[in-house]
Amino acid sequence: MLEIEKTSIRLPEDLLEAFQSSVKEEYGKLKGAQKDAFSEAVLLWLAHKKSLPVVMIRDARSGRKHIVLTAQLEENLRDLLIEQRPQLGIIPIGTSRFPVGVISKTTKILLGKFGSPKKVSIQNLDQGETVIERFATRDTHSSKMDALDKWEDGLHSRQDETQDKLELAISWDSPSKMHASLREDYISITMSNQYMPRTM
Repeated sequence: MLEIEKTSIRLPEDLLEAFQSSVKEEYGKLKGAQKDAFSEAVLLWLAHKKSLPVVMIRDARSGRKHIVLTAQLEENLRDLLIEQRPQLGIIPIGTSRFPVGVISKTTKILLGKFGSPKKVSIQNLDQGETVIERFATRDTHSSKMDALDKWEDGLHSRQDETQDKLELAISWDSPSKMHASLREDYISITMSNQYMPRTM
């Protein structure tokens, strides 16, 4: 549990009113929500000014955007995946790419939730999802993290060779028909028949 420090910040009246109005619109209340919204605002500021590793998770089902430290992505993602039929989009803030390791850690969470995937491949999105490389899904049973690191390394090395947009595409048939698209700059987790565009 993080320790909470009190602070007293004075804001111009019109700025405070706009902030409180937005908080009420987003959370449906002010009490307690202002603290969360202020924390998110500080994270955004530090991401842009000091390159603090921060991500935004957009939950299309609730319409909510969560701003979290990249180090807290795992716990936040686990909570959001409890929902039935999750529709999530994740982007890095203040930088054009996720730090190395985020893709394999996210994949590990997804495998923990949905089990072994049916298909794993690197696809070229600029060429109609043309498959560039397929990975054996049986690798996920033995040395799981080694396989996941191999998938992420494969994506990075292939992406370094081209200007086209590439993704690590993972799909599951059961128990849920889910699809994950993991790119260096965006992650989407949806039902197989849906696509969540990168509009955050």
